[in-house]
Amino acid sequence: MTPADQTATASAALPRAQQPASAALPRAQRAAGERRRTRLERSRLRLGFSLIEMLAVMLLVSIVFFAAANFYRQLSSASARAADLTRSARRAVSLLDRVARDLESTLLVKKPDGTDALDHPWLFLGESEPGGNGAERLKFVTRSPNPRSSEGSESDLAVVSWLLLRDEDGDLTLRRGSVPRLPESLDRDFPPAEETFLVARGLSSFGVRFMNQDGEWKSAWDSSQLADADDLPIAAEIEVGILPPDAAATQDGVAPEAELYTRRVLLPVRPLDMKALVTGEESQEKAAKDEDGDGVPDEPEEGEEEEAQACVTVRQCLARNPQAAEAAASFGLSEVLESIGDQCFSTVAGSLPPGLTVQGCE
Repeated sequence: MTPADQTATASAALPRAQQPASAALPRAQRAAGERRRTRLERSRLRLGFSLIEMLAVMLLVSIVFFAAANFYRQLSSASARAADLTRSARRAVSLLDRVARDLESTLLVKKPDGTDALDHPWLFLGESEPGGNGAERLKFVTRSPNPRSSEGSESDLAVVSWLLLRDEDGDLTLRRGSVPRLPESLDRDFPPAEETFLVARGLSSFGVRFMNQDGEWKSAWDSSQLADADDLPIAAEIEVGILPPDAAATQDGVAPEAELYTRRVLLPVRPLDMKALVTGEESQEKAAKDEDGDGVPDEPEEGEEEEAQACVTVRQCLARNPQAAEAAASFGLSEVLESIGDQCFSTVAGSLPPGLTVQGCE
């Protein structure tokens, strides 16, 4: 055994603590390297995610995004629907106001005795289709306080027509015609579409019903015929249906429903008897105002003037006559009377049905 072998054998036989530092150094480096690798692997495991975790996160994000998108879509749809309803309501109110103004200014003069019916031009006509909810064509005489032209002499009377017609695309339209003069004789024909102007389109329906003296609602009226001869309706009910802008679109195979709007109006001016006005009532009124007989109406005294200005309103009259208010509800006139509650009762008394009796409203 050589001296070098003896030295190596002796070194191996020594305890680890007594071994030389040159032999213990490689082992310490290997242990430190292993510990460093272990720490790196553990930190790498803590910072990373597995594939299952990534898929679960993506699924949750997709669900939240889909719910938010669906909520936004529903919110946008509801907002657009509300805007469409507002526009439709404004259109309907404007249209109802226009028709109501014409009906409220209706005039009808009774046919004098001995006059041929075909020579009497005054008319109130409402025609309906079979099975309809009301008259789709109207023709009557109105009085306009503002003539359309200042050139020459123009009558303040006009023959107004309302027509529900279909256009070239098959859509329902409402048209209005007006002739600023009375015809020479009875004319029950409605004007052609070319002689009218468009008032509204995109309608689903239009109809007017009429209340007679018995409080019954009728879908047609003709003052030139025996049933309604020389008479006007007590009130009229106007109904118009407005199609939504997306009427062509369907949801689950069902087309969107049209919105219906209704207005009731009172026809305040009753048929006029010109003969009675000219020969009787007018003379009596002048005689009452000309007590001294000098041909000039007397000036009203202070007390008489205040009494003439004071009047019982429709609302006050109904408050004094509860049974009349109940009768008005049965006739369907509650809303109409409420709308004219501040008017003098004497101005509308002649328009009320015979069954509506009141006391203390003169």
